[in-house]
Amino acid sequence: MSRLTELRETQAKIREEIRFLENQTDSQTQAGQKAYVQETVCREKTAEEIIADLFTYHSPNPDTTQRYETVRDAAKHMALVIWKNCPYGADRTAAIRKLRETVMTANAAIALNGASLT
Repeated sequence: MSRLTELRETQAKIREEIRFLENQTDSQTQAGQKAYVQETVCREKTAEEIIADLFTYHSPNPDTTQRYETVRDAAKHMALVIWKNCPYGADRTAAIRKLRETVMTANAAIALNGASLT
């Protein structure tokens, strides 16, 4: 498979995901956010509870799995753009490394559903 074909397939997946997300009802997301807000309003979590949640394994479900895949596909596309347009060297390597870090942080945001210490 040529790089161009691979890139086109990745773009098609991203476009498909965008359409899916635009058409998807926000009811599940809103319900999850309301439950989180209601819990927060009723009682503020202690630092120990927050830290325990941050360092707990959050198993994927169909919704989060799809979101992880979307983030990875977009990052893969960006990595190919960097690879093809930046000259070989430490900066190109660092850019791709930081992109991988970005994906990992985005995946953590998805898994934790926005929970953080701040």
